[in-house]
Amino acid sequence: MTIHLRGIVATALLLVTGGAAGAAAADPDPAPGYPTPVLTAQAQNEKAAAAESDALIAALGDALQTLDVGAVHHDAAPTPHLKKPDEFAAMGEPSLTRTAWWTVTVTPRALSKKLSASPPAGTTDENGPRWGEGLASSKGHRTIHYLFGMFGAPSTDAYTAPELDIEVEATKAGSALIADTYLSSRLVRAAGSFVTDPVSRIDVTKHTTGYDLATGKPANGTTQSSITDPSTIDDVVNALNGLPAVARYAGVHPCPMQTTTTRFFVVLRSASGDVVVRADSFDLICGIGGLSVRRDRARQGPALDSAGMPAVLETLFSRDGA
Repeated sequence: MTIHLRGIVATALLLVTGGAAGAAAADPDPAPGYPTPVLTAQAQNEKAAAAESDALIAALGDALQTLDVGAVHHDAAPTPHLKKPDEFAAMGEPSLTRTAWWTVTVTPRALSKKLSASPPAGTTDENGPRWGEGLASSKGHRTIHYLFGMFGAPSTDAYTAPELDIEVEATKAGSALIADTYLSSRLVRAAGSFVTDPVSRIDVTKHTTGYDLATGKPANGTTQSSITDPSTIDDVVNALNGLPAVARYAGVHPCPMQTTTTRFFVVLRSASGDVVVRADSFDLICGIGGLSVRRDRARQGPALDSAGMPAVLETLFSRDGA
């Protein structure tokens, strides 16, 4: 059973409300084991990602036809400038998976308004109200004004959140556009990264190092907490088992400056041995790493997708005043 990140946030709230009483109680008898996961293959994830790329391009084609803008599909770039994606747009390489071209008989501004009002099926307009303002690229003595738009779709256990990027250039007859899909298939979790045996206790340790800008003092310390409530343990294990693996290609991610670094160790006391989940705030925020899982000190397959985990891990300590 897959429990996505919304379930993890709910788990964190349970930890706050029910963890204090559980920590004071004696370790209960271990709960029944958890279901054995259904393992997938990398080829399945890659096939699903390719199918999603095809679907996004097809959805854009359908949207252009529905908008009645005189759309004509092209097998190659209709204008020299749109031979390949803009370098800014292509920062997700090598996760760019599909490219397609069209010409339409309306202006770039008119096209942007129409697409924002009726995004391609299965996508959400992520441009905001100003994407029609566009960008500018100088070529010799003339300037080509073009638009750059983004439409997103939900991620799955097989691939990361897809993105459909569109650049639009003004032409004498209307506009030319290039569309590219950006998504990456996910790596496949190893069997050992799942917790399937009874868990009697979860111990969590938080190490903080760095500098607190608010107080002007070093921010170093360690906080520990334990969870023994059976229902809360079940929620944590199910949330962990529901996390997908990280993307096969990480791409490029924004990374804000951090004055403090936090490292979390979550130890699940399993009947067949300890399972340790490690998370570093730098990796979590920058989208570089993920959650590493170890069983009996041996790493278990790829890291797990860590989106949303920093806030969840911080919530584990809220009742301790950390």
